[in-house]
Amino acid sequence: MVRPTEDITDALKRQQLQRLGIPGDHEAAFEQDHLIPLQLGGAPADAANLWPEPRHSADGWNANRKDGLERALNRKVCSGKLALAEAQQAIAQDWTAAYTRFVQVPRQDAEAAARARGLTGGSSSEGWYRSVDGSLVHGPTTAADEDDDYGLVMALCRDGTQSYSHNRRGTCSGHLGVLHWQ
Repeated sequence: MVRPTEDITDALKRQQLQRLGIPGDHEAAFEQDHLIPLQLGGAPADAANLWPEPRHSADGWNANRKDGLERALNRKVCSGKLALAEAQQAIAQDWTAAYTRFVQVPRQDAEAAARARGLTGGSSSEGWYRSVDGSLVHGPTTAADEDDDYGLVMALCRDGTQSYSHNRRGTCSGHLGVLHWQ
């Protein structure tokens, strides 16, 4: 599939923002995104599959976070852990709910996984921290599995550890910075 050219997507974005009542001088605050991403079989140039997505938002539900979900769903589909139709339906219906379901590890699940691996004492969450968006994520590890009980690896730190952070701010800061984003 070929991504449509920017002149096509920019014109569509301007039309959609105008319909939403968003002034033209705010256009740069949005990116034209595929609701069902191309990597999951989304239609490249279908206006019904393209929408102006906020680059930043006060609640943290923005383009960067959706990109993380797209990568997670693609990995799950390609590894056979999730059916393509289920991934497409989940992201199209409510991508924030899909993010919570497929990417963000719920606190009780994260703590249970940590205890099962002997990483905590009792009910504490040693080895885990609250990300700037409030989600509970495991600290960087040297785990080889990119999709284990800790959640999805989002970055490779320069010291070789893997980060599960759900936010780019501060990721790998104690590990010589980010070498590569997944």
